[in-house]
Amino acid sequence: MTKDELSMVGFEIVAYSGDARSTLLSLLKEMRAGNFEHVEEKLKEADENINLAHQSQTKIYNKRLEEKTWKWDSFSFMGKIT
Repeated sequence: MTKDELSMVGFEIVAYSGDARSTLLSLLKEMRAGNFEHVEEKLKEADENINLAHQSQTKIYNKRLEEKTWKWDSFSFMGKIT
């Protein structure tokens, strides 16, 4: 995976996570105002975006493992991507 590809996947993760966060904050605002009309719909939308972010993250892990460019760092349980 090139650095450009890695950057694009990183942007995907940030975008999907940000969309989920925005949806949930909007829902919270509605609920505080007493509007519970769209709870299920908004939770489903946020969940879909969180799943998309997770899928993007998994792409990085899988690609790095395929390329065998994952190096373990003795100070970190997550390892380093080189």
